[in-house]
Amino acid sequence: MGLPVTVYRWDDEGAPQITTGSVSQCLDVLQKCLVDGYGNKSSLGWTLEYSDDDIFAKVFKNSPVEGNGIYAKFWSKDQLDGSERIVRMQTCKSMTDIDTMIMPGIYHAFKTLRNNSVTKWVIIGTSRGFYLFLMPQEVSWVNHYQIQNSCAFIGEIQGSIAGDTALYCVVSESNNSSNDSYAWQDNLSALNINMTLNIGKMYASNGDTGALNYRLETYFDVPSNAQGFEGELPASANFSEVVVRAQFTVTSTQYLDSEGTPYSRSDIQPFIKGTMPGLIQSSTPAFEKSPWPCIKNIGNDDYFVVGNPYGTGGSSLFINLREWS
Repeated sequence: MGLPVTVYRWDDEGAPQITTGSVSQCLDVLQKCLVDGYGNKSSLGWTLEYSDDDIFAKVFKNSPVEGNGIYAKFWSKDQLDGSERIVRMQTCKSMTDIDTMIMPGIYHAFKTLRNNSVTKWVIIGTSRGFYLFLMPQEVSWVNHYQIQNSCAFIGEIQGSIAGDTALYCVVSESNNSSNDSYAWQDNLSALNINMTLNIGKMYASNGDTGALNYRLETYFDVPSNAQGFEGELPASANFSEVVVRAQFTVTSTQYLDSEGTPYSRSDIQPFIKGTMPGLIQSSTPAFEKSPWPCIKNIGNDDYFVVGNPYGTGGSSLFINLREWS
């Protein structure tokens, strides 16, 4: 059995609101969904490990039972609240205080306000990881043409190696180093137009500090920036998981792990690190003119449609809303 998925939305009864585009309001949304719960919804079962309201920073820890008890930090880049602030997101294996990370991944960022304030938010997740969507009021359709938005995954992927304790990452802007990019195309929804998205370093499965750069890779090359994808998915549509793989060619024999095993056969630094929880790609985009947020039934499950900010076209990315492995 997989982990049950919970969906949190700004329009739920009793949901926390983002009204001024402030860092503190964004952090409050995260705490309510991850730790406290709100209305008739329980939290995802994470814990709040560190918090400093003077510098607008919070650190959350996922379940050490269903997950590996990894840490996720969110903080204001300039330690200020208010509008038009950059918020950084970073995961790590553990922490000794709010400023000291052990075996961190790279950080990514979102901006609380650009042009129009972020007011709509959606969090979809489990006790191990979650997808975060932050949208301005003007986003109304699955295709939101070049409108500023944030779409990220924070937490642990589904690993390919049993016992891997280094599955944590932040997936947003395609990069191998920490950065504060937050443009409309600098987030996970870029997979609607690109077959790969770099996520930077992930550590060895046995707990060693050795790391490789990994990336997301999709199976289908779809024309999501073209017109003509307003309707439903056709019966001929096929679906594939989104793989997390190393950023080199598997046949390159010079790449060996710490024990001298080729990465293509390694259990320490595997070529295939795992897959994105609950995320699938379709062989064709659809739903361009459907209202956002958008939920569609695919097979026997409901799926959340990841928005497409590129030009015109529908989305080919869907998040399972029932359970994740």
